[in-house]
Amino acid sequence: MQYIAFYIFSSLALFSSIMVILSKNTVKSVLFLILVFISTAGLWILLEAEFLAVILILVYVGAVIVLFLFVVMMIDQELEKKKLSISVYSPLTILTSFLMLLVFLILINPHTYGTDVIMPEIRGSNDNTRVLGLLLYSKYLLSFELAGLLFLVGMIAVIAISFRGKQDRLSQDISDQVNTESKKRLKLKDIDKNSLF
Repeated sequence: MQYIAFYIFSSLALFSSIMVILSKNTVKSVLFLILVFISTAGLWILLEAEFLAVILILVYVGAVIVLFLFVVMMIDQELEKKKLSISVYSPLTILTSFLMLLVFLILINPHTYGTDVIMPEIRGSNDNTRVLGLLLYSKYLLSFELAGLLFLVGMIAVIAISFRGKQDRLSQDISDQVNTESKKRLKLKDIDKNSLF
């Protein structure tokens, strides 16, 4: 039964990931990505990593994909299709993608990657969530903190890249609001009644 579930989840994940790339409608691509995450969570459950499966559903499907859908709905797709063209950087992008795929294929093999190699303490544990938490905050604390630092640097870089500079628009000045007096809040002006008609 476990083998049948594995083949169902893995084939569903492969089909959905291919459809994410091949689908012309971006909303459908995001929906197929949700299916990829759900089938991957099923594979995590088969590997008895329930914590990772729940985190995958809660964090990615519950938060990140909702953000993706929001951004996709906000983008004018017809305008983006007109702008789409082959860039001069396309060969470099394809070469970099193939090099990254080669590095992943070299690194991810049973001898260098897997829970048995990286975290042998988890093997045979009934309470893998507790063991994972203890390992994460003791043996792998530096790696965990460096990963968080990388995410912070990435977030700052995205904000810096997307910042367009000060624009002429209405904005709040909190210090003016706090330091205001009751006399300045309302101004009464005399209006000539004859000028209204």
